[in-house]
Amino acid sequence: MTLHRPWMTALLIVMLCFVFRGMLERHPVTHIVVQLSALVVAGWLAGQSLGGALPALRLTDWNAGGSVGILVALFAGAFWMLPRNIDWALGQTSGEFAKFVSIPLLMGVSLALSWSRAPALAKCLIKANAVSMLLSLSWVYTTAPERLCNNYLLGQQQELGSVLLWLAIVISVIWSVPLFVSQPLAKHRPANIQTARGVST
Repeated sequence: MTLHRPWMTALLIVMLCFVFRGMLERHPVTHIVVQLSALVVAGWLAGQSLGGALPALRLTDWNAGGSVGILVALFAGAFWMLPRNIDWALGQTSGEFAKFVSIPLLMGVSLALSWSRAPALAKCLIKANAVSMLLSLSWVYTTAPERLCNNYLLGQQQELGSVLLWLAIVISVIWSVPLFVSQPLAKHRPANIQTARGVST
């Protein structure tokens, strides 16, 4: 098995997240939105590399339709969205270690090996669940009268809620645009093809 560039990029991302963890973990926005997301991306790249080098990882029967891998990723994501687990990662070495290992493996790699196998309807439901989770977390962090994470101030917590709201909006727009753009293109494509054929004949 040869290491591909995505694998090396994944290692570089994890190393940067670890080296600059003090700066990233100083504020909940950079901790949750930047660092945790970067670890997921690192796992995704590693999973793409592993899936290309070992195709059997993608074709195993136990992950039919990508259901098992996606469920693992969803549960891992829900676990690390809990404020007490964020405090655990900040306050104890075991929590920090668990974060740097579990997020790339259980979220990034699992999604990379499973997403292409999932049916279109399941992908839509997962995307809708991700947006709704961001909106729920935004509401919780913005309206909570007390600190949910002991390591962050109330003002920082509210800033995180605002960022999560905007992130949910941006992601919704990005995921929705192809639905509206692809349909008009699909309608005009047959006519264009027929016109081109008529001209050529």
